[in-house]
Parts: sequence; structure tokens; C-alpha cells
Amino acid sequence: MNKNSKPRIGIVYPAGFIGVTPSMVGFVQGLTRDGFGVDLFLTNEPNIAEEIFPNDDVKVHILPPMHAKGESRLHFWSAGLRSLYQQCSKCGYAALIGVDAWGVVL
Repeated sequence: MNKNSKPRIGIVYPAGFIGVTPSMVGFVQGLTRDGFGVDLFLTNEPNIAEEIFPNDDVKVHILPPMHAKGESRLHFWSAGLRSLYQQCSKCGYAALIGVDAWGVVL
């Protein structure tokens, strides 16, 4: 992060739909209002940032689907973890927040 850029917060929410979660929308809006940039890590809703958050302070990163059952679940989760690590290692986040059980696990 350079001196002129805003501090960024990463929010990992792989199992939910932020578009129908008013508390999450309010949380993200509050963070941007307080001067943070927000990176949302989702498995759904790739266009949600443009629809709900009108400025460039919120960016959406789509993780691979992680809703498999049985033996293939490990494959999906390892792909999601690998993708998240690759994307997060490029940013120096002020905080990385996991939402719900799957977000905390990642």
C-alpha cells in the first residue's frame, strides 16, 4: 500500500449473498464512509459491487464454487483457499474478516 492509497479491508463471505444481507451492506458502506477500501471475496453475485456500491471503493473477487459434498468437497475448498491466498497476498490488508462459518474457516 502506498502513502496515497486508502487502507483496505478484505471480507471473505463465500457462502452468502451480500445483496440480501442488509447488515453486511451497511457494514461495507460504513467501512467505505470511514475511509477504507473493501475487497469482497464471494462465490456468488459477481456484479454486486456495481449494483449496490456505487463507488470504486468496493471491489468484488469471485472465489471458485465451494458447495460440493463428499470427497469432492476437499478439492473445491483447496481451490478456494488457493485462490484466496493468491489474491490476498497481493494486498496489505488492515484486516481480513471471515463471515459465517465458511468465511472464518478460509
